[in-house]
Amino acid sequence: MFGRPLTVSDLKIDVSLNGGISIIMEQAAPVVVTCVMDGDKIARVHADEGIEFLSAGGFVGVEYKTGYDITELCNRRSMEKKLRLIDEENDE
Repeated sequence: MFGRPLTVSDLKIDVSLNGGISIIMEQAAPVVVTCVMDGDKIARVHADEGIEFLSAGGFVGVEYKTGYDITELCNRRSMEKKLRLIDEENDE
């Protein structure tokens, strides 16, 4: 297995407060993540720089620390497609 860097800017999470209030939070800023590859498939994703999510208006936020495993937050197929496009551009 090996790691590949990828800049992401479109992650979202759904946070539940008090078991009833659901708040959608969006990624605050683009970050570089490491995609741990198993062949052409992503096995795990780590937030190299950490990652912060904010609600609309910025009143509520969630922060994942440096190096945190954020695989569960990612659409692996979409990220694999982005990595393939990068490879194709580099080949040209």
